[in-house]
Amino acid sequence: MKRFFLSACAVGATIALSLSLGGCSSTPDYTAYVSEYRAEIYHAETEDFSLVAFFGEREYPYAADGVCAAKSPLMEVYLTAPDNTADYTLSFTIGNATYGGDMSYDSVHARFSYSESVPAVTADGLTFTVVCEGEETVLQAATVKTGKELTMPEIVGKLIGQRPALFESLTKGNAFNAELCVRLVCNQKCYYFVGVSAAEGWSDYFLLDAESGQICAERTHE
Repeated sequence: MKRFFLSACAVGATIALSLSLGGCSSTPDYTAYVSEYRAEIYHAETEDFSLVAFFGEREYPYAADGVCAAKSPLMEVYLTAPDNTADYTLSFTIGNATYGGDMSYDSVHARFSYSESVPAVTADGLTFTVVCEGEETVLQAATVKTGKELTMPEIVGKLIGQRPALFESLTKGNAFNAELCVRLVCNQKCYYFVGVSAAEGWSDYFLLDAESGQICAERTHE
């Protein structure tokens, strides 16, 4: 199946972004305008089940309206199972906390889903337990990351360096008239999907290599 972080180095990132826009000392910290950030993906596959878990943070209420609202942690789990008519519950433990509950079925995508406010975790793998009619299935989900992926501030800086005119057009003094969506995605290897949504109502979308930061594809407004 197709598998689709604010860092402690904010000062260094701000300097890099300022240099990419001509060294202006009043340029904003663009990472402060990230309204959604998907930082981690975990995946498990067995003969009967396929599970993918996303960890990150997202503004609430979520809207690509060019305005970045307060964010909260978010975990989303999607499960494909052998019986779409059955009821499934999910549980997993991070540190000393146990999470989980009933999964909901999405008939459009033919999969079960579960979401909860769970702080992002950085680990090589996570253990999920799926229960259906009293029968437990343990799924060992591994991270899709290699450890070579750029951080969120770095990937934003890479995009600015390649599309400076876009960010210049949306920047006035130390304010940015747009919001950013940065999602880690995986299809054989990791990429970052970055959306730039302006307050004027249009959005540009970019797919960047997660390790080099080079733009692989883009769709811009006309």
